Amino acid sequence: MFKGMIYYFKNKCNGFQTMTPSLSHFRSSKITHSLIRLKQISSGVSKSKIVPKKGQLKRKGDLWTDDEFKTLENAVKLHGKDWNYISKNYFFDNRTPAAISIKWRCYLTKDDLKTLEYAVSKHGKNWDYISKEYFNNNRAPKILSAKWERFKNELKKPKNIVSKLKDRNNTIREPKKIKCSRNHWTDKEIRTLKKAVKEYGHHNLEFISKKYFQDSRSVSAISSKWRTLNSCSRNRWTENEDKLLFDLIKKHGMEWKKISKLMNRTCDSISKRYDKITRKQREKNTELQTRLTRQYRKNHLMYKDYDKLQKLVDKYGKDWTQIAKIMNRSKDSLEKSVEKSLEKSLESSFLRDIRQLFHEADDYNVLIEVGQEPTIKTFKAHSVILRARSAYFRAALSTNWAKTNDGIIKMNKPNITPDVFHVILKFMYTGTIVLSDNMLPHYLDILVAADELALIDLIDYIVEYILKKEMFWFRRNLVKIHRISSQHEAFHKLKTSCEEIIQKDAPTFLRSKDIGNLEENILIKLLKSDNLDLKEIEIWNQIIKWGKVQCSLNGNDKENIEDWTNEDFEMLKLSLTNCLSHIRFFLISGADYHDKIRPFKKILSKELKNELREFYIAGRKPNRLNLLSPRLKYADEESLLIKLNHFTLISSWIDRKKQNYQPEQIPYVFKLLYRGSRDGLKEADKFYQKCNYQGPTIVIVKPFGGNQIIGGYNADIWNKNQKYDTVTNSFIFSLVINNNENDTGICSRVKSNVNKVGCAGQEKLPWFGNDLNWIKGVCKQQIYERKIVDFEKFNTEDVEVYKVLLKVNNNIFFDEFNEDDNTTTIFNHEIIE
Repeated sequence: MFKGMIYYFKNKCNGFQTMTPSLSHFRSSKITHSLIRLKQISSGVSKSKIVPKKGQLKRKGDLWTDDEFKTLENAVKLHGKDWNYISKNYFFDNRTPAAISIKWRCYLTKDDLKTLEYAVSKHGKNWDYISKEYFNNNRAPKILSAKWERFKNELKKPKNIVSKLKDRNNTIREPKKIKCSRNHWTDKEIRTLKKAVKEYGHHNLEFISKKYFQDSRSVSAISSKWRTLNSCSRNRWTENEDKLLFDLIKKHGMEWKKISKLMNRTCDSISKRYDKITRKQREKNTELQTRLTRQYRKNHLMYKDYDKLQKLVDKYGKDWTQIAKIMNRSKDSLEKSVEKSLEKSLESSFLRDIRQLFHEADDYNVLIEVGQEPTIKTFKAHSVILRARSAYFRAALSTNWAKTNDGIIKMNKPNITPDVFHVILKFMYTGTIVLSDNMLPHYLDILVAADELALIDLIDYIVEYILKKEMFWFRRNLVKIHRISSQHEAFHKLKTSCEEIIQKDAPTFLRSKDIGNLEENILIKLLKSDNLDLKEIEIWNQIIKWGKVQCSLNGNDKENIEDWTNEDFEMLKLSLTNCLSHIRFFLISGADYHDKIRPFKKILSKELKNELREFYIAGRKPNRLNLLSPRLKYADEESLLIKLNHFTLISSWIDRKKQNYQPEQIPYVFKLLYRGSRDGLKEADKFYQKCNYQGPTIVIVKPFGGNQIIGGYNADIWNKNQKYDTVTNSFIFSLVINNNENDTGICSRVKSNVNKVGCAGQEKLPWFGNDLNWIKGVCKQQIYERKIVDFEKFNTEDVEVYKVLLKVNNNIFFDEFNEDDNTTTIFNHEIIE
């Protein structure tokens, strides 16, 4: 019977409609499916799954599947827009003609998408024109606009973050969790693992798992495989290895990665071995210290024991045997303690009497006239005290130099002020000095006077006091302190500290009003640095300011350059001779060159002027000899909230470093994505518009009032459509801004594998849990290890979000960011994000 139906269908039927009445007596659904399939085969329809299998028919309210879209597309090719026929014979009335019509108007085939892409490239977003000319009004302008936005966003989506769309007409679905593979490692996977570890190191296995294996291999599986491939030794540690480990630590510090390569041991194994050995050593030291303390207390009396001893002596006299039994001390130790206490009491009484001479003595033999008109003051002193305390006075008051008049020696010290000399004279008599806040303006004067009078102990004490307790004042007067300390060899510790701070925070000091007092050798050292995070035109402006001060051209009569004479330009040129060669002119824009450099063209060499003219006007490349490499930047735009030393601290936390990075060691560059004061402070939509799918970021928050900064590091992405995400490497932090290069902070990591970052509630606000929600102003410790601030609620003053990018090499720097194609152009590389 079935063969007869096929014969009848092929030879007699002109259409499906003509055959249907003659088959009315067939009631089997199986036969009906067969007939429809024969019709599709005879019509040349592809063998796609057009007809759903029995028992799998879709309900009318279900979402459209990929197979249904293919069925619709093939049906329209064959029958046009006969929706009733297509609904009845292709969808078996499971999709109404109206629903099919609407879906077709919203559906774009691959050819339609190509047509749309071409039309947009030609006519822009003129949807009315595109709908009429390219789609014959079969697609509404609103539909075309929505499809184009979805198509464009799909192209921009990072791989492995959002699941790929099976069809462009489907809605975006949440990424499905990929089951980790437990199969044998293939050769391709092993090559990929070696390449990834070589590029990112074996301490970034979580990142490698996501980027290279799309989480199909777990971190533990990757770690285990890498240890096997690396064939690091897992034998017991030998004595020679322990010695080698400590030798390498002395040389490299706790740089476990370097030591791992040299010892053929894993970083984890080396770190644990070091902790184990040092723990044993610490325990031994603690035991020894406890033993020595007990022995000391047994042989030496404490302050509270002297009162008890005095009472026993009054009662028993010098019966040391009896007293020793009562106090549980040895007889010899008690006798020695009594002798020492007598010596101390005698010494203290002697010093008290000498100090009294400073206030009440009348047998002085030295008169010292100090200061200049109108503040001149005469001090009375004793030559024996002065000579004992100061090498300067020992020579000045000797019989060969000193001249007496009626037994009185007169001296003049016009270069020391009376206030400063009073402090120094008191120190020589009493051995004490009180450095209060009122004396801050006189610290440098006291140091200079102490150096002249050869009071080395006083110099060392004041220098240590400044570096430990007056760091804020020290930084504010850094340039002046450096200039003075450079002139006095005894202040070498101050000078070294100044140069270290200037080198670490060079931009701040180049922008300071006191730049004219900076030493030329320090200025040149800063200009040579590749880590100077300033625009080259800013450096030029500050160099001109410095040069004007050196040749006294900073007066009001010299403000207008047009009034300058050739001699003025010649003096400026001479003062900047050693500095101009370190300016990177070819990194300055043409507008800045015209407005700010060209007016000073007389101080430039003829060769340099010709090259600059050809570079800016003709676009010719400069001579390689004059082309300096660009300076290294830690961020594409300077932060308004934190400084370079804070970025080094955060970078160290990201890599879990025990010892903080130096600025030149930072392995990241930071790109500003969002700034609240610029883009909208508490607008979550603006935040997601700037930060969605951007990869790892740091959030920096400034609460109103105080000097604290709070923030967090998201090691994954911000995703508006994803409620929570579990990121084990994320942390929150707080910083205290003290204008101090030694600023420290608190880093609080997650307690356990819980939801840490993501969106909160229906408003979809970005947060780090309630531990840090800057939009609502909440900072309450819950799922992170430590409490980072004392308050739980705050008002946000400003927010900055920086994208964290891994450096390609040490010469990377930002030049220009192109938002259209998401590329960052650099001097000799290009990073594609």
